[in-house]
This record gives sequence, C-alpha cells and structure tokens, in this order.
Amino acid sequence: MALITTSFSQDCNGIVFTSQAEIDAFPQNYPDCSNLIGELHIADNADITNLNGLQQLTSIEGNIWIENVELLEDLSGLNNITQVTGTVNILSNPNLSSLSGLDNLSYCSFLWIKNNEILANLDALSGLEEIGSKSTYPDFPPFYSIEINDNPILSSIEGLSGLTEIPGAVTIRYCPVLTSLEGLHNVVHIGDNFTLNDLAITDFSGVSALEYIQGKLSFSNLSNLVNLSGLENLEYIYSDTSPGSNNNYFAFLCLNNDLLQDFSELSNLTFIGGGMQVSNNQALINFKGLENLEFLDFSTFQGAHALITHNLSLESLEGLGPLTNAINPVFKIMDNPLLTNCAVEAICEHLDGPGKVFVEENTEGCNTLQEIEIACDAIGVKTLPPSDLTFFRLSPNPATEELFIELLRGNTANAEIRTSIGILIRSFEIDQQKVLSLSGLPSGSYILQVKDENQIQSKPFLVQKH
Repeated sequence: MALITTSFSQDCNGIVFTSQAEIDAFPQNYPDCSNLIGELHIADNADITNLNGLQQLTSIEGNIWIENVELLEDLSGLNNITQVTGTVNILSNPNLSSLSGLDNLSYCSFLWIKNNEILANLDALSGLEEIGSKSTYPDFPPFYSIEINDNPILSSIEGLSGLTEIPGAVTIRYCPVLTSLEGLHNVVHIGDNFTLNDLAITDFSGVSALEYIQGKLSFSNLSNLVNLSGLENLEYIYSDTSPGSNNNYFAFLCLNNDLLQDFSELSNLTFIGGGMQVSNNQALINFKGLENLEFLDFSTFQGAHALITHNLSLESLEGLGPLTNAINPVFKIMDNPLLTNCAVEAICEHLDGPGKVFVEENTEGCNTLQEIEIACDAIGVKTLPPSDLTFFRLSPNPATEELFIELLRGNTANAEIRTSIGILIRSFEIDQQKVLSLSGLPSGSYILQVKDENQIQSKPFLVQKH
C-alpha cells in the first residue's frame, strides 16, 4: 500500500487498500486525514470484511472504487463521508447486501451500482441530493450520471428520492425483480439518455414529475410493461444525434415490450429531437397518445427516421401526431402483419414528398403506397406540397453562441424567444435569414416562435454553453 501525505494536515493522497490490516491501521498512520485527494480503491480482495477504520474520512476529492471484495457485507465505516467529487463505483461484491455506510453522502458526480448479487435496495442513499458538476479532480471526466445494472435481486431504488435533477444519463438495466421506478419521482429533468431494459416494471409511475429528457428515451425488453402511466408530464425529448455523438439517430426507442398496447400517457409529448423506432412490441395495437407530436427532427440523418417494424398486433397508425414541423422525414413501415390503416396525417402529407414513405409486408390497406393514397383520399387527408409543412428552419440545435434562422417561405417574419414555460426573453424581426447571438442566454431549453402573415409555428431549441 502506497501512502503519500501532503503538506496539509487534514489531507492525504489516494490510497489502494489490499488488506483488512491496512484499513484497521489507517487511523494510526494518518490520524489527521479527513479529506482524501485522489482515489479510495478497494478491489479484488478476499480478506477485507469491514471498512470501520475509515470513519475519520469526511470527503473524497476523487473516486471511490469498491469492486470484487468478496466478504464485505455493507459499507459501514464510510458513514462520515458527505461528498465525493468524482465517481462512486460499487461493483461485483458478491456478499454486499446493503449500502449502509453511505447514509450521509449528499453529493457525487457519478453513481455506478453493478453486479452485486444480493443487494436488494438503495435505501442507504436517501441523503443523496445532487449528481452534478462540482468535480475538482482533474483526471475525472464529467459523467454526472447514474448507472444501475446487473443487480439480480434489486427490488427498490427508493433511496434516490432526494434527487430532483440529473444532469447526465440515467441507465437502469438487467434488474429482473425491480418492479417500480419509485425513487426518481422528484426528478424533473434528465440531462442525457434515459435507458431502461430488462426490468419488471409495469408502468413509469415512479417518474411522474419528469418533464424533459435532454437525450434519448429508450425502453426495451420490459415484459411486464402494461402502459406508460407516469409519463403524463413529459413534453420534450432531445437527443444529440449529430455526427460524432455517441448516440444513433433514434431519440425514441420502444422495443420488445410484449404487453404495451398504445402510448396513451404521452399526450403532452410534442417534440422528439431525433428519429423514432417502434419495433417488436407484440401487443401494440395503435399509436394513440401521440396525437400532439408535432416535431420529429430528421435534419442530421440519412436512412430510416421513423422505423415501425415487426409489431405483430399493430392494426393502425391512428394516434401518430401530425408531425407538422418534420422536415424531409423518411418512414419505413414494414413487417406488421395486421397493419391495415396507415392513412394518418403524418403519412398522407408525405406520400408525394418532401419526405419518403416505404411500406412492405404489412396487410391490405397499408401494403403499397397506392393503397395508402386511396385511403388518404377517402378520408379527405390530402398530400400537401412541401411549402405547406414548415416555413422556417433553425440550426444548429443544440446551439452555443449563435442560432441561424432561415425563412423557407416569404421574406419577412416576426419572432420571439421564450423559455420552456412561456416567459418572453427576446423579440426581433427576420428578413429572409438571421444570425441571432445567444449572448446572455444561459444553457437551457427555449422555444422559438415565428409568425408571418399566414401562420405561427414554434420550435424548441437548446442552448449549451461550454
């Protein structure tokens, strides 16, 4: 064990513990050390049974790694630690049944709980109030996320109830007896991807406060998921799908959810900043619930942007919103053996461009473009020329310093920028094109509203300052 002190009596540098004796001797070797600068590392050990010798530590300016410590049953001994500026990583500890010992932890930058075979809950994290960007440890990348995966008997995450905002991603996977997301019920904003798969949840009731996701929403292999109750307040999904990002171009993914029949609880969702994939949902009948979806951003993509495939019970696209502000979308609707109704506004308006519609291996009524066009004509939904679909474009999105606005029809228009709750920030005029400085606008979500002589259209955009 290498122990290096600093010139400050209350600090000590990163430590790798390799035995119980080293932990027990810590108070004698470093009687004044309360703040550890660097990494607290305890891994690959069959000797350590407790962490009681670390009770004098109150903060870690770095990371905690507790991994593959075979005999450790809880984390008692870390009780006085209130903040960790880096990551807290609790991985592959076969006898860890409780996180007791982290009861006073109020802050960390990243939380990773993985492959702890008998860990049943996260109750000891009830004091955690912030996952954020206080990190001062120079070697630590800013994850600001929560990842919980491969914990076979984890049945509760209620210990996370102190969190109201998560600046990064939330990933919960391969926890087969987790029946509820309760614990995230106070979270309003998730700042990156929200990914759920292979859980036992029946709905989303544990995230009832969630309003927007600044990343993709992906839920798959949720075999008990009956409905999306809990997502009634969700308004906005925006995923960075630009070249070079870590995401593929689907911002909304609903895959392999055997009991889900529709999207009824998503009636407030108006914007998906990316593509959509809905595949292999065996009980899905229609798209009811997405009637208010107006924005589906395809601007950076090539290929299929709305992919609807292999849904064995899907009969109709009824409920799929008008997508009035979608630009050049590409719909691929394939291998849905009962799908007979594709004559909805979002499809009818793009049969003759500017977007594209591909259909195959559905059933009569939605198996050829001619069948869909006949159905669209019969119900009075006509294909519209490109100029009727949207009349302005903005880029980039997200933006940092400037926003480029271009009118696609007409020469002049009036515009406003409002916050996501409608507060007016700025008014200005557009003469064909405008480069708008975002100086003075903090990072966040905004709405650009443009009005010409004929109509008003709104599009959300994000400001991300470095």
